[in-house]
Amino acid sequence: MTDKDDHNVSITNFKKFKLAFLGDQGVGKSSIISKYVYDSFEDNINPTIGVDFVVKTIYSGDKTYKIHFWDTAG
Repeated sequence: MTDKDDHNVSITNFKKFKLAFLGDQGVGKSSIISKYVYDSFEDNINPTIGVDFVVKTIYSGDKTYKIHFWDTAG
């Protein structure tokens, strides 16, 4: 059985992580996530309403890691 990504990675080499960012409004949670996921830092992002969800996939050798970022409102 393989993962449905275009890399055909076996399930045994696939790891998923979930990270929730919590904190007061305006402290930079969305900016930090944007910098890591998109390699773009923005210091004037509109406030998050509810929860924003972003996924980043990282390939390292024969392993695949999916990191799920949950960006909460302040």
